[in-house]
Amino acid sequence: MTFDYLGETAACYKPIDLINYAMEALGLRDLRHLKGVVVYVKPIYRKKIIKDVVVEAGLQESPIDGQPITVAAHYMASHKIVIDDPKAFGIKFSGDAIFWAEVCNIVEGQRYKRKPSPEDTTMFTQQSISKPADRMGASGYAV
Repeated sequence: MTFDYLGETAACYKPIDLINYAMEALGLRDLRHLKGVVVYVKPIYRKKIIKDVVVEAGLQESPIDGQPITVAAHYMASHKIVIDDPKAFGIKFSGDAIFWAEVCNIVEGQRYKRKPSPEDTTMFTQQSISKPADRMGASGYAV
């Protein structure tokens, strides 16, 4: 989304769920770009910063009460959330717990800190040299 404040334009993350962002913006490749992004985690809706990405998160096992259980089975048993694709990626915050990406939503208003693609750079340059009224009326664009 573009963000206009006192004539400055900045690239910001769209407040969408993490899986859709990964598919839309990253094409599900190079997921390490998600490190440092702040997300809300359902069902508790607390803000957390992504520290690591885990592939095939739903199939990962961890011991709970001395018994190994997959992340998918844990979400079903504890939160009544069915994981659609156990082979999808998950994330870690601090500690060893794995959170499935489908239960995470990107927090709105975060600046995109990575170098934008040449196409995005061109789009932002064209938008920033446009008239202020046109810039303020432009619908948001997401990185």
